[in-house]
Amino acid sequence: MFCPYCAKDIPDDAVVCVGCGRPVTPLKQAATSSQNVIGVGAKAVHDTARGFLIGGILSIIAGVISTSAGWFFGIFTVIVGIIELVYAYQYWPIPPRKTSNATFLPILEMIAAFGGSLWSLFIGAANRKRLNSPEVKAYFLALQSGQPVVIESASVMPAAPQGQMQVDQIRQKTCPKCSEKIQLEALICRYCGHQFSETEVTEAQKDFQARIERDKADTNIREQQRKIFIHIGHFSTGQK
Repeated sequence: MFCPYCAKDIPDDAVVCVGCGRPVTPLKQAATSSQNVIGVGAKAVHDTARGFLIGGILSIIAGVISTSAGWFFGIFTVIVGIIELVYAYQYWPIPPRKTSNATFLPILEMIAAFGGSLWSLFIGAANRKRLNSPEVKAYFLALQSGQPVVIESASVMPAAPQGQMQVDQIRQKTCPKCSEKIQLEALICRYCGHQFSETEVTEAQKDFQARIERDKADTNIREQQRKIFIHIGHFSTGQK
């Protein structure tokens, strides 16, 4: 990996950069920590879906009873119950069908207690604690950013941005004078005639190699994440 402070190439398991002496987080440790957080978040969202399902059914029943008894607030409780069932459906699978964090719904669940659904107060408090946890927030951010997720025990990797790999693989550099793309080893820009020193060419080659190494490291991390999420999918579906 590369030191985030001085960009020196250091071992993946290094805890201190040999170039600048600053402490760094080992690449493998950082990847594993991120995967663990996302895994916890996935389970918490699934548990929240279960809470939405139970709360939705009970809220609808309590709301209907309250409405029939003349308590107008029961209508609101019925509506909340319907919303809960909708989000239970959206949050149940791994990954969820909806990638936004419904932090507003637990508040509605607690308010629904006025309509006779007293248990919604406790269900809403539990769901609010889950949805506001750092793990769940990290999980939704991972989903929205296209990190690997599990669908029916199979990992789906996000597609790389179009043209990104192609640009990285072309041995080119940008002329600092005219901003045109030229060959990495070129000493003279064929567009404006700008001359490069050997030091500039060497630095450009190092930067190019650094990009290649970062791409390889990112690929390895995504492969590790893919394996982790496959295991999570097997666990959630009861497979071994």
